[in-house]
Amino acid sequence: MLSRPLMTTQEVAELLKVKEATVRKWIRDGELPAIQFHREWRIAVRHLEEFVAERLTTAERPRQGSDERGVVKTRARGRATSRRRRSSG
Repeated sequence: MLSRPLMTTQEVAELLKVKEATVRKWIRDGELPAIQFHREWRIAVRHLEEFVAERLTTAERPRQGSDERGVVKTRARGRATSRRRRSSG
């Protein structure tokens, strides 16, 4: 039945580099499936992997006002210029 151990909310928070309250909010909002044992929550590794995979982004969408390469047109001192938008992360 369980091929991998269940994780605590603290373990998930440490793994994803978020606060434990964020993990509990995901559980409370029904975004992250979890099992409650008394007052503690446990998350199956499989459910955590699915949760992360659903939020995986494969390509950054161009910002409004930029072309497909992420170049944003700006105006500097009365003349049009172009600058490449820095990617986040």
